[in-house]
Amino acid sequence: MISLKKAVAYIKTEDVISEGAIKNDNLYKVNSKNGLFNHPVRDTLEKVKEDDFTKNNFFSIELGATSFTGGDWDKFNSIVLGRTTPLTESIAVFIEHAPRIHPHSVAVGLSYLKQEDAQSSFSAFSLIGDLNYKLLENKVFNMAIGFSGYIVAEMQLKMGSPLERFTGSAFGAGPKISLNLFPLSKFNVHLTGRYQYYRTVGFDSLELNNFQREIGIDELSNFSVTVGLRYQVL
Repeated sequence: MISLKKAVAYIKTEDVISEGAIKNDNLYKVNSKNGLFNHPVRDTLEKVKEDDFTKNNFFSIELGATSFTGGDWDKFNSIVLGRTTPLTESIAVFIEHAPRIHPHSVAVGLSYLKQEDAQSSFSAFSLIGDLNYKLLENKVFNMAIGFSGYIVAEMQLKMGSPLERFTGSAFGAGPKISLNLFPLSKFNVHLTGRYQYYRTVGFDSLELNNFQREIGIDELSNFSVTVGLRYQVL
C-alpha cells in the first residue's frame, strides 16, 4: 500500500520484486518449475500466513470452583437435602495450539470435578474441546471468548441415607471467556469463566435409601471460575 497525500494505492504482491532479484538476470530461469514462476515476494508472504502445527503449542493447568445452579443436582440439594448446593472443586489440564498469525486457537483437555461431604458426593472425569477467539490483544493482556464441548466418561453420584453410589455419563457444551496476562510471553497466567450445560445418561430413575420416591438427575448446569498457568512447550 502506498499513500499519495489523500489517495491510497494498493500494489499486488505479484508486482513487487526485490533489489537482489532485479540484479539477477537468471531469476526467471532459476525460480521457474513446470512453467510456474515462484515469485520471491509473494511466496514469502504466503508462507508467513501458513499455520505451522509444530509451533505455538502450550500446556496449561487450571484450578477452580464450580457452582451448580438450576439443574437437577441443584434441585436435589435444595429440595431433598434442604441446603444450597456446595461448591465443587475442579482441576484440568490442556494442550492448546495458538498460532500468533491467527486470532483463533484450539485446545483439548481433561478435567476432574469433586465434591464430597456426609450428605452427598459428586465426581466427574471429562474430556474437553475448546475453540477460542481473541477479541483484543497487547503485550500485557488479551481477552478471548470461546465455545467448549464436554464428554463425561464417568460421573459418580452418592445419595441417600446411608449413601449409595450411582454411576453414569454425560455430554454437554457451553460458552467461555478468558482474560490472559502477558499472552505473548512463554509463561503466562489466565482467568477463565465458563457456563456448562449437560445431559446425563444413566441417572433417570434412582431409588435412594430411606427416600419414598424415585428421582431423576437428567440435566446439570453450572458456572465455573478457574485460574490457570500456561507454558509454551513448542
